[in-house]
Amino acid sequence: MTSPALPCPVALPCIFTGTPSTPTCSQTAHRFATAWRRTLRRLFWTCLLPLLAAFLLVQVSSTAAQEPSDVLADKVAQIFRQQCVACHNSKKPEGGLNLESHADLMQGGDSGAEVVPGKPDESYLLERVASQDDPMPPDDNPVGARRLTAEEIELVAKWIAAGAPAAAGSATPATMELHPLPPAIRPVYAMAASADGQLLAFGRGDTVWLTDPTGARQPEPLLDPALDDRHSTHLDIVQSIAFSPDSQMVATGGFRTLKIWRKKTLGRELLAGLSLPDRPPAIDPSGRWLATAIAPHGIEIVDLDRRVAHRLLATHAAPVTALTWVSQGLLSCDEAGRWRLIDPAELAAVPVSVEGGPVALQTLARGEAVVARLADGRVIAGSIGAASTSSTGDASSRVSPTFDYRELESLRGAQQLIPVPWSEASEQAIAAVASQSPQHQSPETLSADLWGILPGGIVRAVDAATDRVQLDLPTSLDAVRTVLVDPRVELAVVVPSQGAPRVWSLQSKQQVAVLEQDYFVDQLLRVASRDAARQQALLEALAARLPDLQKAAEKEREAEEKLQEQRDKAADALAQRAQQVEAAEQAARQAEAELAEARAAIEAAQRAAEAKTKELEAKRQAVEAALAEKQKAEEELAKRDQALAAARDSAARAAAKIPQLEQNVASEKERLAEIQRRVEELKTSRPVPDAIVSAAIDSTGTIAICGGEPTVRLYRPDGTPLANLTSPAPVRWLHAFDRGRLWGWTTDGRLVEWESQPGFELVASLGSPADSLWSDRITALDFSPDGNLLAVGSGPPSRFGDIQLLDVATLTVSRNLGQVHTDTVFDLAFSPDGRSLASAGADKLCRLTEVATGKLLRNLEGHTHHVLSVAWRDDGRVVITGGADQSIKVWDAETAQQQRTIGGLPGEVTAVSMVGKTTQCVAAMSDGSLRVYNSADGKQIRALAGADSALFAVAVSPDDRYCAAGGQSGTVWIWQLSDGKLLRSLVPPQ
Repeated sequence: MTSPALPCPVALPCIFTGTPSTPTCSQTAHRFATAWRRTLRRLFWTCLLPLLAAFLLVQVSSTAAQEPSDVLADKVAQIFRQQCVACHNSKKPEGGLNLESHADLMQGGDSGAEVVPGKPDESYLLERVASQDDPMPPDDNPVGARRLTAEEIELVAKWIAAGAPAAAGSATPATMELHPLPPAIRPVYAMAASADGQLLAFGRGDTVWLTDPTGARQPEPLLDPALDDRHSTHLDIVQSIAFSPDSQMVATGGFRTLKIWRKKTLGRELLAGLSLPDRPPAIDPSGRWLATAIAPHGIEIVDLDRRVAHRLLATHAAPVTALTWVSQGLLSCDEAGRWRLIDPAELAAVPVSVEGGPVALQTLARGEAVVARLADGRVIAGSIGAASTSSTGDASSRVSPTFDYRELESLRGAQQLIPVPWSEASEQAIAAVASQSPQHQSPETLSADLWGILPGGIVRAVDAATDRVQLDLPTSLDAVRTVLVDPRVELAVVVPSQGAPRVWSLQSKQQVAVLEQDYFVDQLLRVASRDAARQQALLEALAARLPDLQKAAEKEREAEEKLQEQRDKAADALAQRAQQVEAAEQAARQAEAELAEARAAIEAAQRAAEAKTKELEAKRQAVEAALAEKQKAEEELAKRDQALAAARDSAARAAAKIPQLEQNVASEKERLAEIQRRVEELKTSRPVPDAIVSAAIDSTGTIAICGGEPTVRLYRPDGTPLANLTSPAPVRWLHAFDRGRLWGWTTDGRLVEWESQPGFELVASLGSPADSLWSDRITALDFSPDGNLLAVGSGPPSRFGDIQLLDVATLTVSRNLGQVHTDTVFDLAFSPDGRSLASAGADKLCRLTEVATGKLLRNLEGHTHHVLSVAWRDDGRVVITGGADQSIKVWDAETAQQQRTIGGLPGEVTAVSMVGKTTQCVAAMSDGSLRVYNSADGKQIRALAGADSALFAVAVSPDDRYCAAGGQSGTVWIWQLSDGKLLRSLVPPQ
């Protein structure tokens, strides 16, 4: 046997790679090579690296003049951005090292200074990127960064030798300045519909716009006062929008900035210190002048343009009973039957000549036409003439105007006259009453010009010219406080002294609605009812699983019994084999004894011994065969024991699922009971006061009511609550203007103004391009179903995707979920019950996170490209995702299993939205397609045609009637979902 030959130097392994240069080495040579390799590595790092650095320094010094330092700095900065910053940044500083800027790099990391300018051999950074044993970036890094090439390492060494200068444009984000967007860049990246169905919000370029899906409201921008020079919502393109569940807040996301907007429901104070009248104030049609009667016999006139109030205390000598505005000024009457015409600008009054000096309790006017309800129960109508002076021109000889009138028998005994919007024909008709001139009567004047409330709750409409009854509404109410009528919307609102107001149709003469629901209660009831239905469905689904689990457990028990029977048979067989072995061994022992006896008598029984020997051999073979059979039986028993253990474990697991499911069912039953209790509480609650003290109606049919509290409630004609407006004090009187304004007089003497279609105002701006909680653009927003949390998603591309949960009440971070994704977060969606949060990321994953703990529940893995959008089905058990791989995937949220894939689509699926409680989903695509699919079977239901550019955002109204989408061109299209009809297009202004 020859000794192994020692390897020659040329056969030594490479000191860097450790790979032998010759494929055949003996074990001794391999051990020697390993020891030699370690020695050379130590020699390299202690002696050769400084020499190499010195060599590079010499090389750098000889080539520095050939490559300027700023060029080197730019190249090195590019290397760091591509291969290092993903793990060494402000949000994720591995080893305490941040490479986002030159200043951060020079601060070093946990190991101290990383770069020593001018000294590559002393720079730890160069040592790490050049290392072969522990290189940076490591080969198994999660962001896909690669090792630096030899050329890149040389560039780093040259850069350090040149003094490690800063690259051009390496300023920190604090010095970043975002310039205004060019007018041509107005894409729609984000869109949301309010939960009450009243508003659609969409981002167009750097501005968020609000509109009504039906087109009743013109688009209005959300403008940040701090960006007044730009007239925009954000400095950069709006990336995300979300409405709060109560529709009172809007969250918008831009570059590292989150803005919170709140609905402007609090009235704006116009004036304070006014007198509170005991009857509705008189407002002139222009909205400039306001007049009220004050005790004991004065009049207060307010110039709303100048915000000045004047009190006329000597115009009347008796308490004022009626005020109204005519074209000449303010017409007043007192308890003594004296009438005055007051010029509000001059504050001068002249007496009005009225035959008989009747006392008016209520007057209505338009232009020169006047209607008055008198103290004796009569109703008169006519026109008031203009005041004039005598031929001498002496102001003291001014001739008083006259009020010529005739009685209207059809309204005799009226308890109240109802102010209605009068047309020019109405004015002519009332004037014709006084002149009794039939020439003024025309088809237009034969409509109902005057309205009044008669005893018995009858609302009567009469023709002013003919004094004929046109309409009687038998409200069957014993006591009516007031009635609102607007023929333009063909409805009347009857406000009883006690109880909720009723809405009547003037066409059908039928009651069509009762204004008894509060806006917020209506929203809460809608959500609670939906939660109850969802919870009931969940409970039924869980209960339906119980019989299957019980059957499965029964099958497992049966399988266990069968296996136990087989195991017992195997044990019996083993016992039989053992008995056979024992019998064979006993026979062998007996044969051995007989052999011994035979050997003792060998001389006498040689032939018998040989026979016994053969018999012994046969017995031994029988023993071996029996042992083999016993071994087989033992192996079979072991297999049966193993199968029985597995069956017992499976049966135990199956059995354990039953009490767990029963516990879940019990827990969900408790939750359902709580939701149902909440629903009943909301149904029986009566936040609307029983006694409504004032009401108003505008030309759109919007109805406002107040019950002597600081809340004014708005309704649609069909009784649907629109909004709750608030006041700094209880409201006594209301007045509506056609220009979308609503006025209220508070009990403490303030005049307050609201918008009948309230807009939104900025209440908080969190973060900025220079200093922010968020690492990059805020690309995803979603409110939790209870409105307490706001999920915010962000993340720089190719680095990470982080999610934070904000407490909506305090606007502080409630829970930082951290870097949930390894790339940008594109979309977020809370589950309908608010327990889970689904996030879609550029890392091809959709992740489900438990909201209460921040624990990752499941990964939905299957897309081959970015996951761009995510939505939950209303039952909370199915998740829908849309991806850049031109597919829609339907997932079981509990098992994370794909139920189906809708693939082969014509473009990237940029947005998905579920349609109410159905299984339908709407998908927007990058080729401009908008399609409705059934997520239950993957079939297309319809295509919504009309979009002419790539689509990036989609929203479906809560009532499932409308669908809106927008994209690259900035145009927003709105369709009718039931038939796919395109209703309107909102084109960007030129």
